[in-house]
Amino acid sequence: MTELRLPYRFRTGLTRIWPLVCAVVGVLYICLSLYLLPICFSYPRVFFPEPVDMPAESWHGLFAVIAPIVGLCAPVGVLVLLVRLLLSYDILDKAKHSRKCLLPMAGAFLCLAITLIPVRAGWIMVAPQIIGLVGLVCLLVGLFPVLPKVAPLVERGLSLLQRLSHQIPRWVIIAIPPLIFFIQTSLCSYLVFEHIPHVQDSICQFFHAKMFALGHVAVPVPEPKEAFKFEYMLADTSWRSLYPPGHCALLALGFLINAPWIINPLLGSLSVLLLYPLGRELYGRQVGFLAMILAMFSPFLMFMSSEFMNHTSTLFFLEVFMLGLVLMVKPPPSRAGCLQGMKRKTYFWAAVAGAALGFGLLIRPLSCLAVAMPMIVYVLIKAKNCQHRTKVKWCLGVLSLCCGVFIAIYGLFNQLTNGSILKTGIEVYGGKEILPGFHETTHRFGHTPLQGLTNTLKNLNGLNYFLFGWPIPSLVFLPLVAGWKGRNIWDLLLSLSFVSLVAAYFYYWYQDWCFGPRFLFEASFVLILLTARCVLAIPEIVASLAGSINKALIHTCMALVLALCFTGYLLIYFPASARYYANSFWRVNAKLIKAVQKAQLRHAVVFVKSYYGSAFPQNSPFLDSDTVYVRYLTPEINARVLKRFKDRCPFVASGAVISPYRENP
Repeated sequence: MTELRLPYRFRTGLTRIWPLVCAVVGVLYICLSLYLLPICFSYPRVFFPEPVDMPAESWHGLFAVIAPIVGLCAPVGVLVLLVRLLLSYDILDKAKHSRKCLLPMAGAFLCLAITLIPVRAGWIMVAPQIIGLVGLVCLLVGLFPVLPKVAPLVERGLSLLQRLSHQIPRWVIIAIPPLIFFIQTSLCSYLVFEHIPHVQDSICQFFHAKMFALGHVAVPVPEPKEAFKFEYMLADTSWRSLYPPGHCALLALGFLINAPWIINPLLGSLSVLLLYPLGRELYGRQVGFLAMILAMFSPFLMFMSSEFMNHTSTLFFLEVFMLGLVLMVKPPPSRAGCLQGMKRKTYFWAAVAGAALGFGLLIRPLSCLAVAMPMIVYVLIKAKNCQHRTKVKWCLGVLSLCCGVFIAIYGLFNQLTNGSILKTGIEVYGGKEILPGFHETTHRFGHTPLQGLTNTLKNLNGLNYFLFGWPIPSLVFLPLVAGWKGRNIWDLLLSLSFVSLVAAYFYYWYQDWCFGPRFLFEASFVLILLTARCVLAIPEIVASLAGSINKALIHTCMALVLALCFTGYLLIYFPASARYYANSFWRVNAKLIKAVQKAQLRHAVVFVKSYYGSAFPQNSPFLDSDTVYVRYLTPEINARVLKRFKDRCPFVASGAVISPYRENP
């Protein structure tokens, strides 16, 4: 039989044209991805659980229809391109000896694909991610013949950076990312959020922190209480928020220096700083430094650390807990074994870990416990086989004692505010049904396994989008560690901490996005550490799979990928997100407050017709501030307010418009 072969000239031309076609297609896909990247900030329904009508008469609406179609075709394109690349460079033949590594990696990439299954408004975020990933693969395939010529330039640039880093003191290099992050968040707190809380959770804790700053855990119920009613504020036997006391106590420290806005930027910057010792102890200095860089450019961390939400303080104490636990159990580099050769300061780090875990439980108990649980279980299991069993038990005792002190404080707070050490403010607000678990859908806080799965997928969709703001999935590098022979127990524990947090909120009925999937925010440091770990390990991972590797070529590919990711974030994602958050985020703005200051109202009571959340936290807990803000309600309730504040001048405010109060005829 005659063998069918294409003409030599045609085959040569096809070989030359193929990379060019891939590069052009990649550029087009990347441009489309960058165009669609900020589109979710055009639709409030992405951030709120309630459905909001999407405007059909706009180019955004058109692309919202096109994006799912292109997104469905994208995985097929990726598969074809990858097969073509593998066959072209005989990678499959080289990787036959690494099947044990390929199977776990394939399973991990399947898990990544699951996180990209869109739910509800998820297509608006998932489509740019998939399109960007396809475009990136096409671009790399198209540029692959050219990259070896560029690789020496990249290597010389990396060598120059390495030489410069040796000439600068290490503490200066380490201090730069947290300092930049603090400047970013401070400016964002002022320019975007105007130094006021915007979300109901942070508004209530902001107001409760004022009580703490005055030396009270709660204050008497205001009268008439209807005029001061605000969601998540309890007004039964006393007036206070329904939240645990930890974050309120931290904000109270800010009130003592008349700068409550500085607490979250400071804690966020310290969280960025702690990534260095964590990464250094677990994987090495390079991982720690790269983790700080990734955190410095994480919009999820930056915007959350610029407002007043309690997720930032929880993240900080979880990092302190993990660092203390690692230093407690990790042996010196010269010794083998897990809990052997413990350092002299073991008891100190046990106390630090216990105190940090305890304070974290005073802020967000469920999140803190979920992230810490795999670490605690690991220490308990390994302690049984440790040569220093007695010392380990003493360390666990110190950890438990320090943690128990803060748990006792939580119980005392519950006793003083809710009448029982075991009854939290959340239970007072919604009863047992508001706690995690499945409940009847007819109930106000109804929850089903299907709803839990939907919420989980939506959070994972958001995590791929909000964590780094890249035009490719933020979690795209994480599956690589599954196929690496150099993986260790800490990779597993960090991954389990993330999975544990996801599983915990699978049972929680409520769902929203606030700066991203906020219920998964406490695991962001875990994901950032693993991402830094995988990025730096890519040359070794590829070498373990293919047998041999050109490191300069891999470094060039990674430089191109990271340059594209950070460019998309800085030029596209960040401006769009900053504009969105600055435009009355969660319906809150400072227009009313600025109008009152401009009018120079003194000893006044202001009836607020617009959203009360913009004015409520400006009140004093005892309602003795120069201006008291109340809700504009019925004439009867307004008359009761006027009777109580009869010595004050009444005004009516709606946004920035202020006028004298006139009773209805």
